Amino acid sequence: MIKAIAFDMGGVILDLDMEKCKEAFRTKAGMTSIDEYIDTFHQRGFWGDLEAGRIDAEEFFRITLELSAPGTTRQTVYECFREFIHGVPAQKVAFLKEIAQQYPIYMLSNTNPIALDVCRDIFKEIGFEPEELFTGMFLSYRMKLLKPDPEIYRRTIEGIGLPADEILFIDDSPVNVEAARREGMAAEYYEPGTDLRATTLAALQSH
Repeated sequence: MIKAIAFDMGGVILDLDMEKCKEAFRTKAGMTSIDEYIDTFHQRGFWGDLEAGRIDAEEFFRITLELSAPGTTRQTVYECFREFIHGVPAQKVAFLKEIAQQYPIYMLSNTNPIALDVCRDIFKEIGFEPEELFTGMFLSYRMKLLKPDPEIYRRTIEGIGLPADEILFIDDSPVNVEAARREGMAAEYYEPGTDLRATTLAALQSH
């Protein structure tokens, strides 16, 4: 029986637009090498180091500005990051508030402090504070671990304090879903752009 739900953030709660983000870095920041560092599910090089907590935001900005066109500012980099996040559909917010009345809900996400600041700004625009809704947030850069590393799921399970099979995990990466299942979690794949409510309720019924 499921007693808690953990959601991925980008691609599940937040709608993403990777190509728009990369185009912004190319045109606004003049960072022509952006394709070397990010794709839909993976961040490489110093981008991956930021998500894994191996470097901090200051070091990330320093490297990014070195790779960008002269005159690029931190604000420009922040604005390029913001292009990655397409928005939070109102129906998702409504569903999360509804389901949080029935289950403690958590966030388990590969993310970084800059992206989290962007997310907070977007959430504030719709009058929504993540800490008010989520019982806990397990974030890669804080844990210094990245999905699909088995240890990130083990520490999340320990942090939630329930048996793994009583925790439903929703993610938009099949690799991350399979990794969570190997650790005993009741994990389900969410296809971006589809109905999060339907996916979650179907998963709750099947477990």
